[in-house]
Amino acid sequence: MDELECCVLLYRDLDRAHARRRCDQRLQLMTQVADACAAQTALSESKVAALAQRRARKGKQPVHDELPLVNKRSPQCRRVWITVRFNGSQFHGWMRQPSLRTVQEVLEDVIRPLLGQRVRLVPSGRTDAGVHATAQVCQFDALLGDVPVESLVPVLAVQLPGDIRVMRAVVVQPSSNIMVTLWKRYVYRIFGDAASINCFCGQVTQ
Repeated sequence: MDELECCVLLYRDLDRAHARRRCDQRLQLMTQVADACAAQTALSESKVAALAQRRARKGKQPVHDELPLVNKRSPQCRRVWITVRFNGSQFHGWMRQPSLRTVQEVLEDVIRPLLGQRVRLVPSGRTDAGVHATAQVCQFDALLGDVPVESLVPVLAVQLPGDIRVMRAVVVQPSSNIMVTLWKRYVYRIFGDAASINCFCGQVTQ
């Protein structure tokens, strides 16, 4: 379903002239968002490419370490919360670790060049190796400019690997702290028939 069909379904209860105006406005906004994302991505890619060439000449790694730090005192700085879903089978937990694939590493290595800033993701809780998540929330601070934060979701969907997805992105108050949570929910699913599970019951001690 393309954008025009979405608009027709969204405004089908309005009169024809009004619906057409609303569709035109929505399509124009979507075009502006797409253009802004494309321009921001192209700019970030050119920065990363230049840094890669510079570090290649010096024989150093990694590239993202030379991206500018986020100026949290800037009036354009925003605190962003993203909701992440991932299959943890191929991840060695959340936190960055040398020479290991982690959730934090994969997300930051995509978001940093996209925004052209050395953002740091802070999770509501860290997961261990092999642990999955359906709604892990994490935060980062970044200078967003005129790009709506919601537009990051479809862009990240294209650039992230298939075992991790960003489901939602919102701007929150600067004082919001993802580490201060009211509750967390953990779900444990045990696969196997009843006999294979019950064979461990006799080993439970007080």
